[in-house]
Amino acid sequence: GLARAAAAVGQLRKSRRVQFGERVLLPVDEKRFFAHAHGDRTTLSVLSYHVLAQCHTHAQPYCSPHLLNWSRRRQAQLDEVLAYGADVVCLQDVDNYDEWWRPRLSVAGYDLVHKRRTTRRRPREDGVLIAWRRAAFQLFRSEDLELNAAAELPEIADAPRLQSQSIQDNVALMVHLQPWEDSVYPCSLCVACAQLAGSECAGGEIGGLRAPAPADPTRDAGATVIGGG
Repeated sequence: GLARAAAAVGQLRKSRRVQFGERVLLPVDEKRFFAHAHGDRTTLSVLSYHVLAQCHTHAQPYCSPHLLNWSRRRQAQLDEVLAYGADVVCLQDVDNYDEWWRPRLSVAGYDLVHKRRTTRRRPREDGVLIAWRRAAFQLFRSEDLELNAAAELPEIADAPRLQSQSIQDNVALMVHLQPWEDSVYPCSLCVACAQLAGSECAGGEIGGLRAPAPADPTRDAGATVIGGG
């Protein structure tokens, strides 16, 4: 899998066009996209991707069943995620975390955290993960947010219908990453990733995502990224 991903990166660098399966990706600004590969660390790359949990594939009638086979699409998804060589990866609708995503992203050089959706309405297997290159960043702090908590807000608790709609087992995950002491990155990074069930999400609770105070006030959390799906 890693060799295939490396080949895809090489193809993208040469042609500025790469195809996974039958889907052709849009061309990118090659000079800007791969600037970090040449020592320019004033910017970093972040990938956010809704990978479609295998437990949800039954709800995709427009897609050919053979394309939804887990043993087929898991490698294609991994190849595509790794092909970009992103510094930070946010994935939504993730299942098979311990069996597939965690060990393979770890081998590829990433540390990661995961949050499964809550089960107040029904059993859940999907959730979100945030991964970062361990050679560039270390984890200072992580927090998870269960968006069912929005139902307890005063303006929602007094409206039974709205309260019921707010309980959708959605979750969010936040990490505060610190660059290593010898890192060329100038500041720490706060990343948030949310799992939102379409129009049913308790969006008001997203306001609860706040970056924690940095351990060293001289190195402010100068960048915040939110990915959701």
